[in-house]
Amino acid sequence: MEHWMERFSGCRALVMGAGQGAMNAKGIHQLWMLFSLAWLVLEMDAASFEQFKKKHVDYPMNLPESYNNYCNQMMMSRGMKYRYYNTFINASDYTLKHICSKYDDGPWISDN
Repeated sequence: MEHWMERFSGCRALVMGAGQGAMNAKGIHQLWMLFSLAWLVLEMDAASFEQFKKKHVDYPMNLPESYNNYCNQMMMSRGMKYRYYNTFINASDYTLKHICSKYDDGPWISDN
């Protein structure tokens, strides 16, 4: 085991004796917290993108009975009451994520 420790000195905390136990536990808790935070951020991003899609994306496009009432029909079918206007985008998730990259301009935000 000592040979392994010398070869992979960066992993020393994983194989050292009981004297380092408190240090290892603290490091593991910090690592767990970091992964938990990352998971929460990813979940929030996914939820906000899904909300954005529900409000503004119609892909593939549902053919309306009348193009004059397309927006009204879409808003009614999604339970979007008390809105005077809305915009629907006919694009795939792939296209949206590449055009509207949150890393360029911040999070996806909708005032509607």
